[in-house]
Amino acid sequence: MIMDEMIRAAEPHVLRRIWVISDLQQAYPERATHCMTQAVSDFLRMDRRVDAICYLGDSVEGHDLGFIHEMSEMQARELGKIDAPVYYAIGNHDFDYFAFHREHLPGMVIPFMEYMKDKPQWHMPPSFLDMMYTVDMGEFVMCLLTDHADPSGRWYTTHGCVRGDEAAYPYGVEDYKKVWDRIAAIPKPVITLSHYSFAGGNRAAPLFDRYLPLP
Repeated sequence: MIMDEMIRAAEPHVLRRIWVISDLQQAYPERATHCMTQAVSDFLRMDRRVDAICYLGDSVEGHDLGFIHEMSEMQARELGKIDAPVYYAIGNHDFDYFAFHREHLPGMVIPFMEYMKDKPQWHMPPSFLDMMYTVDMGEFVMCLLTDHADPSGRWYTTHGCVRGDEAAYPYGVEDYKKVWDRIAAIPKPVITLSHYSFAGGNRAAPLFDRYLPLP
C-alpha cells in the first residue's frame, strides 16, 4: 500500500510520532463510536509507537448530557488502548452544552473536560482562562492554542471571536503579545496546534491575528 511505502521511506528520519485528531463530533453516538473504534484499530494495526496524541477539540456536540457522557466514556476507552499521553485543546462544539444550558448553570461547564480531567492519560489546559499551554517534547515544544472562557460563564471564545459579554473579555493586544513573547523565548523549534488556523488557513481565527507575525 502507498501508506506502507511512505512509512518505510520516512522511518530512518523519524524522531517523534504524533497523532493529531479533532472533530469526532457526531449527531449520533453509534456513528462516532464506529469512526473512533475504526481509527484506533487502524492505528494499532500499523504497529508504530506514538509519543503523543494531540486532540484539537470538538470531541462532542450538542447539549444532551447522556450523549456527551457516552461519547466521553467511549473516547477514553478507545484512546486508552494507545500508550501515549493525550493533549487536548478546546474547540467550539465543546461549549455546546454550556451555550444551551447557560441560564441554569452557576458558571462555565464543559462536561467532556470534567469527565477526562482526572484520567492520567489526558492533559487539559490548566484553567478555562488559559489561551495556550506548552508541552516539551525534547527536540521541540508544542504550543497548544486553545479556546478559553470566563469561569463564571460571562464570555467564551469560539471561531476566534468572543461570545457573550465581549466587554468583560480581559485580554487585549498586549496580553497576546505576552503569549507571543513566551513562544519567542523558547530555545528550540516550536509547533503550534489549535482547533483553528492563522490567517490564510481554513476557518482562520480573527483573535489569532494578534499573534502575527509569529516569532
